[in-house]
Amino acid sequence: MIVKQGYIGVLAILLIFSIQTNRVFAQPEFLPVNHFGTNEGLSSSSVTSIAQDHKGFMWIGTRKGLNRFDGYHFKTYRQDEKEMEENAMPDNLILSLSIDDDNNLYVGANSGLSFYDPTRDKLHSFKYDSTSCLYNLPIQARAIQVDEGGSVYIASSNGIFYFNPQKNTVEHITNLGVSVIDDVFLASDGRLWFGSGNGLAVLNTETKEIERVVKGIDGEDYSAVRIDEIIEDQLGIIWAATYTKGLFAVVQNNNGENRLKNFRHNPNNPGSISANRLLSLVVDKNNNIWMGAENDGIYCLNKNRQHFKHYLSAKSDPLVAKTYSGESLFIDSGNNLWIGTYANGIQIAPENGEAIVSYSRFKGGNQSNTNNMVSAFFELNDSTIALTTDGGGVNLMNKKTGFFTSLNTANSDLPNDYLLSILDDEAGHYWLASWGSGLVRYDVHREVFSSINTSNSSIPDNNLFHLCRGNHSDLLIATFSSGLARYFPKENEWEIFNIENSDLPSNNVNVICRADDESFFIGTNSGLVRYFPENNTFAGLPVNQQMQALSTAHVYDILVESPTSVWVGSLSGLYHFNPKTEDARIFTVNNGLPNNTINAILKDTSGVLWLSTSEGLCRYNNKQDEFDCYYSEDGLQSNEFRPRSKLIDSAGNLYFGGINGFSVINPGKMKKNDHVPVVKLTELEIFNKVVHPNEPGSPLQRVISEVEEIKIPEKQSVLTFHFSVLDYTRPAKNQHAYMLERFHSDWIYCGTRNQATYTNLDPGTYTLRVKGANGDGIWNEEGIALKITIVPPWWKSWWFMLILLITFVSIYWLVNHMRIKSLEQQKHKLERAVAERTNELAEINATKDKLFSVIAHDLRNPFNVILGYTDVLIEGYQKFDKQMMEQILENLKTAGDGAFTLLENLLNWSRSQRGVIEFSPKSILLADFIAVVLFEIEAVAKKKGVAIENRIQNKSIEVYADYNMLLLIFRNLLTNAVKFSNTGSSVYIVNGESDDRFITMGIRDEGVGMEPDKMKYLFKAEKQETRPGTKGEKGSGLGLMLCKEFIERHNGKIWVESSLDKGSVFWFTMPLNEKVLGK
Repeated sequence: MIVKQGYIGVLAILLIFSIQTNRVFAQPEFLPVNHFGTNEGLSSSSVTSIAQDHKGFMWIGTRKGLNRFDGYHFKTYRQDEKEMEENAMPDNLILSLSIDDDNNLYVGANSGLSFYDPTRDKLHSFKYDSTSCLYNLPIQARAIQVDEGGSVYIASSNGIFYFNPQKNTVEHITNLGVSVIDDVFLASDGRLWFGSGNGLAVLNTETKEIERVVKGIDGEDYSAVRIDEIIEDQLGIIWAATYTKGLFAVVQNNNGENRLKNFRHNPNNPGSISANRLLSLVVDKNNNIWMGAENDGIYCLNKNRQHFKHYLSAKSDPLVAKTYSGESLFIDSGNNLWIGTYANGIQIAPENGEAIVSYSRFKGGNQSNTNNMVSAFFELNDSTIALTTDGGGVNLMNKKTGFFTSLNTANSDLPNDYLLSILDDEAGHYWLASWGSGLVRYDVHREVFSSINTSNSSIPDNNLFHLCRGNHSDLLIATFSSGLARYFPKENEWEIFNIENSDLPSNNVNVICRADDESFFIGTNSGLVRYFPENNTFAGLPVNQQMQALSTAHVYDILVESPTSVWVGSLSGLYHFNPKTEDARIFTVNNGLPNNTINAILKDTSGVLWLSTSEGLCRYNNKQDEFDCYYSEDGLQSNEFRPRSKLIDSAGNLYFGGINGFSVINPGKMKKNDHVPVVKLTELEIFNKVVHPNEPGSPLQRVISEVEEIKIPEKQSVLTFHFSVLDYTRPAKNQHAYMLERFHSDWIYCGTRNQATYTNLDPGTYTLRVKGANGDGIWNEEGIALKITIVPPWWKSWWFMLILLITFVSIYWLVNHMRIKSLEQQKHKLERAVAERTNELAEINATKDKLFSVIAHDLRNPFNVILGYTDVLIEGYQKFDKQMMEQILENLKTAGDGAFTLLENLLNWSRSQRGVIEFSPKSILLADFIAVVLFEIEAVAKKKGVAIENRIQNKSIEVYADYNMLLLIFRNLLTNAVKFSNTGSSVYIVNGESDDRFITMGIRDEGVGMEPDKMKYLFKAEKQETRPGTKGEKGSGLGLMLCKEFIERHNGKIWVESSLDKGSVFWFTMPLNEKVLGK
């Protein structure tokens, strides 16, 4: 039925879609891979051969040298023209690799055969004597096979060579009917198969008879078909990859003759291989056969040998992906598939890679989904999934073929391509939530789309997020900004609930989920509520400590697991609560989630919970209460998923939509990697430089992975050990731990970091232990151990210590003997020192006594004056006139001031001597400070008729000093200058020579001066003599001692310059900044 000219009805499209599944070839599936190229250290992007040694290291041959890979780093071996040795590797074009039972690595190059020498960590060519058929005959070693006895078969451009390394003999097999041999393979029955441009043949190694196997089971002649690689499967069947005819299997006809069964492209069989040019083969542990095709990715023939699967190992346009060729394939010990490509490096497909299949839009591809923003899924039937996209309409995917058909505004009457939710109703019609066109209905009978929007209905919003079936053929609709809408299609009636007319916490409704037969959970931007449609009421969650966060969370998705178990995905983590008991728990990144934004929640058929987040996909292990996380490198469409974009189909597959398409998870194939990984040391660095075996200064005799003990001189004091977990399934997630016994008391868990550095280890014996885990947390607890002996220098050896001991004992005896002789001399010296010290103490006591005598005398004089005048006033103050009274009071004040000054200086001196005076230096503007001091001293100076003048011109000078100490210094020095100045003279504040650390200042007077013999004792308490001032003023001498102590506290100094009858200058220095004080 056609509803619009040029448009095809949806049912017609579905019919065509189902018919096409029988004749259209499947879209290539994407095999999740880890990619390594030249940017990661691979010597060339063209990989020719791959092998794994018995220790677990991977060896990769390229067109530009050989590489050893440990999952983290590539180590390259090349021919070094600057250091060419006689038996160096012949060239850098590696064609083949083989490892024998004794772990010997053979390397086939374009110009000969080499072997790996672990004692020198280098490749060496085999040398033959002059009688050998290989002497002066370069071999192009295209393929290598080693038998149980260690003999080597070499396929070359000049026949097959049989080399016995033990006897160093070579046999040249030439009766092959062809010169260029492309591959050799030693089968389990001992026969040697070889392939060339003349087809497939087999050599009996005992009788040297050759049988050509070139006839097909259908009689077709394959004698001119080039054979690129030969393998044997687990059933003993020989398989051959051809360059033009696809795949051969060797079978026997009824006569017991070997015949070829051919698998090649058949346009009438979608299950056939679609590429005939095969370059490589490998069989995995499940007996599946993998094939590398030229410019067409890889193929897999299942173990039943009935169906080929085509894989592209990059998420890109198939036109681009076709440019990579699988030149070499290998299955490692963990059953991971290694793909060596031409010009695209190494690709590693994990064993369980098919458990995650992702689909993305191809540029120009007509068999892919049309838009990568996948918003919702709906299973139409067992074979068809409908998915809505945010900008690409509806896509219909056939699950069996991977073929897509699109319904959009360009090819149907769909009103909008921006669709966010889809469901069906009881009548079989489909409903779509759109962004911009409201609710879209598809009528299955009339095959038309119609839009229910704000212009033709009572719907409150044209932007819808989510749809859910109600209880009575009604629809519940989550709107972007207008709350919850309830629509009754039969009655065409609407009920609208928002924050104004209900208890809905927000008008931004994100998700609706049925709670039970009577109610629904509604998730909004501001929390979760419960809706009861029978009475149109809302009930909030109980606001207790456990539920408080959930009641305000930004909710994206809800999963009702049971009446007592509800899971809620939000912007702030995963919530789990019991509606009956109100118990709740929140899971965040602290519990193992890769991100707190939980976009969608599903439970698989085994009851395991799956979560899509904004940074990967998680599987929750409820028994162990832990999360297993998966990322884009595991095959996901990307790490970011879309809210509510989820589905579990009838087969139990899980669908999650994201920003780059969608991913399909087969939980049954998600096997945990329980392979206990191999752990190896890979490199040793000394002083941050890698050391190699047997090089000058190296402690290694072989590569470090093969040694159990090393001895290192103590002078090589910076050691770095590199180690690797040789598990290649998810190498970026491998974990490591190490412990140096005698140095560490416990294991150091270092995560993905795979090195340990030690510096300045003491001489002695240590044991370095290393263990590791694969990406799924399976630990190799036994790990590895390396005995490390730090060898001391000769002067720390035991024999040198013995010689030193004997020497020291002899010296001790000699010294002790001499010491005894000198005891008497020392005794006399001590007696003299005691006598001198006694004299010093006596002199100190005398000085103290004299000082206190001076203080007592000076303090008694002012008190005598005060007491005398007090007695006079008491006895007859009425006799005195006003002038006499003023004179008496002035004398009393002078005596009191003198006593106060003396006591204050005495107190400060005492505090200074006891070290309790506070020292709080700060920056002080000198000009302002001097002004304050002059204000205090001015009255005393004026009274005596002495002028004080500040002659320091720079008004911006700042000193760094304690304010109170500086005040005492200036006050004492200025008072002292006034004291010894005559009436009419002047006192000057001056500055002398200064530097960037100290300022030099002086208090200069024009007074009486002093004799030189007085100057040298001026600041010493024991020689202190007080002199009266020019008007008989008294003093104690304490002021100058305090000045000296406070100046020295500032790291300064004080001195005096004086001439008798000409005056004196007291110079002192003060710091300009805090650095001088050492702060």
